[in-house]
Amino acid sequence: MSYESSIRYTDGFGPAVAALAEWWKDRAAGQAAVDGFLTLTGTSTIDPAMWTLDQALLEAPGRKKAAEALLKDYQHNPRLYPE
Repeated sequence: MSYESSIRYTDGFGPAVAALAEWWKDRAAGQAAVDGFLTLTGTSTIDPAMWTLDQALLEAPGRKKAAEALLKDYQHNPRLYPE
């Protein structure tokens, strides 16, 4: 999974990141949304040519846990963004 083109400014955050923010505050309350991001439906928001490849990679042992750790760590990025 590549985050090279990730959002660099908070004004670009949309509903998906709002769901992550909820999870950052209360992991149990937001877990369903994060689980949804890591399914074929969730990955279908990326380039259609990459859906099945991305999902196949996520299905490999340990990959969903690693992706979830990256999503959890992302909460620390916004404070680093320029004003």
